[in-house]
Amino acid sequence: MKKVLVILISLVSLALGGSMTGEMVGNAAITGIPDRPVCQFKGGSYEDVIVGAFILKSVLADFNGDGFDEAAALICLGFKGGMVNAFFLAILENQDGKVVCTRCTEVDIKIVQSVDYKDGSIEISGIKCGIDDPECCPRENTVMEIAIK
Repeated sequence: MKKVLVILISLVSLALGGSMTGEMVGNAAITGIPDRPVCQFKGGSYEDVIVGAFILKSVLADFNGDGFDEAAALICLGFKGGMVNAFFLAILENQDGKVVCTRCTEVDIKIVQSVDYKDGSIEISGIKCGIDDPECCPRENTVMEIAIK
């Protein structure tokens, strides 16, 4: 069974520094991940003594209509030597030449099967834990539609 969840992510600030690039996304400082005040990515990955993370997919598009591309980055975070802990969607803007993470929200999926972008929404298909599923063994198919506005 598939479910669709819509999350509206508001971009209220103006990107005055121009469009985002893939290189900027891969080297961004991501804020908003619990217990990690700032995750400084380098080349698309982040690592500290406990966790590692990488950018699974990023999308560049003009989400807020200001004429400049912002970025949405799907981040996979996991404990070293263990399973994936969580997925997060970070929204990034170029503000006066500096990459700013304007929003980071957890995505309730344990296994990502596909990520697509169309018409202002990111659609993530995957498997999450159902009501009776243990954390280790998700079985419920789901589709999350994340509208970025």
